[in-house]
Amino acid sequence: MKPFKFDSVSKIETGFKIPDNYFENIKIDFNSTPEITETKIVSFSKKWRFLVAAMIVLGLSIPIFNHYIDTSKELDPTTISNYLNYGNALSDNDFAAILDEKDIQNLQINYKLDDKSIENELLNNTNLEQYIEN
Repeated sequence: MKPFKFDSVSKIETGFKIPDNYFENIKIDFNSTPEITETKIVSFSKKWRFLVAAMIVLGLSIPIFNHYIDTSKELDPTTISNYLNYGNALSDNDFAAILDEKDIQNLQINYKLDDKSIENELLNNTNLEQYIEN
């Protein structure tokens, strides 16, 4: 690592300048006392009415605010029912138009069933006739 020399680096000017003879022209008299002004003190007992009024207004406004601001994230059953009945207006052709070839290939499922497993399912399940008829 190269040694860093502070003397060789150009200095950045701060932008602050002290006028010539500034410190020589300052006159400070340590013997004089500064003027002391009295501050007006307001007691708490005089402001209690305003404090009570503010508390009443705040106490009444919180329930009103909570009534009009509903932060519930749950849907009511009517909204869910209407969406399920009428909200799905897209047909299969609409979905196919939106999806590209790669998405359609990802949706395809290849079931590899051998003849033995199909035969066992047909023999063991007696309700298959009802499914085929309906």
